[in-house]
Amino acid sequence: MSFIKAIGRISLKIFKYILLIIILVTLPILSWFIMGQIQALILVPDDFIMWAVGDSIPTLALFLFMMIAYPVINFTHIKKDQTFLKASNLVKRHKKVSITAFLGVAMIIGYYMFTNASVISSDKIVTHGFFYPQGKEYSYSDIKALHTGTYNRTIPFIRDKGEFYYIIELNNGKKINLANIGGVKDHRDSWLTFMELDQVFTELDVVKNVDAKNFDSHLKNLDPLYRGRIQNIFENVK
Repeated sequence: MSFIKAIGRISLKIFKYILLIIILVTLPILSWFIMGQIQALILVPDDFIMWAVGDSIPTLALFLFMMIAYPVINFTHIKKDQTFLKASNLVKRHKKVSITAFLGVAMIIGYYMFTNASVISSDKIVTHGFFYPQGKEYSYSDIKALHTGTYNRTIPFIRDKGEFYYIIELNNGKKINLANIGGVKDHRDSWLTFMELDQVFTELDVVKNVDAKNFDSHLKNLDPLYRGRIQNIFENVK
């Protein structure tokens, strides 16, 4: 009888961990998808060509996920992390303040992530932000410079070595990295859209800085079609 109970406890524990893994994997993916859909619905007009999120969004998304995942994992683990136990005791002593602070931080991060988006249309650029969710509108003539290439070094949780970037710098110093794609009109090939936009921007006679010295080593395993399109962007200089 005790053997059957032991098997039951082990099975329940295994099921609990499997369920936890499923939740921790599906929750961020589902949340990211839902946020993207709502952003597209509220912030992106019908005449858009491409829209992108801010550089800091992936890092903040990871931070928010860890905020939620850490306590969940520790609550389900038999041997609690000592740091977690101390934090847990502190939360219990100041329950209302802790919950309010947690929800407040989560809401601020969520709001920042939601509003940090830029939309490219055929004749204008609209940037949304924390303090201007309604968006600021710029014309193509406000573009000061273009910066494109591949990053030469990795910054943990921010960018990877060899990662492609395409940054539009506006006259007021605002920078938009179109490589952080949120969506493309009619779900077109994003690289083809990049090529077309790059052609339009380059014809504006603005400064275009290209850092492609490590292009071959960084992107050697990329599909030849996409590799060719990226190379076309790098070589399209007046």
